[in-house]
Amino acid sequence: DDLSVRALFGDGAAATLIEAANDNDGRIGAAVYGSDGSGAGRLIVPGGGAREPGGSPHLFMDGAAVMAFALKEGPAAVARLLEQTGASLDDFDLIVPHQASRMVLDGLRRRLGVPPERFVVDVESMGNTVGASIPIALARLPAAPAPRRILILGFGVGLSWAAADITL
Repeated sequence: DDLSVRALFGDGAAATLIEAANDNDGRIGAAVYGSDGSGAGRLIVPGGGAREPGGSPHLFMDGAAVMAFALKEGPAAVARLLEQTGASLDDFDLIVPHQASRMVLDGLRRRLGVPPERFVVDVESMGNTVGASIPIALARLPAAPAPRRILILGFGVGLSWAAADITL
């Protein structure tokens, strides 16, 4: 057990229901994504399971390297999405990133130049729920009178990243 990572993670799950609609209230737009397998060893469960039954079944994370990756690839993914859509960050009502840690989120917000009121931070309430963090953050948003255009940004294991333009 690596005590340095144990306190970082919350516990949660999410399911997303997508259905056809005849209105413009909801939309899944453009997306960009990628992965750099050369960084896989920086955030990994190195053993356990059928492949490595004798190996360590505990998460290993090189925190400094993962943070550097998030602060480099997160803004780069956003830039690629904006280029693909012809939009600017000002066209989005909210930015909902993966809820990695407060330190990573503060760094991302500063690098993107987004005001705090448009950059969703929910990590203090829920912890880092890994792949469920974006859907949980979306579900916890206050209700809005009209659909909102939202940029979602994920990054993590692999090392991988994605950004998408959605309307909810």
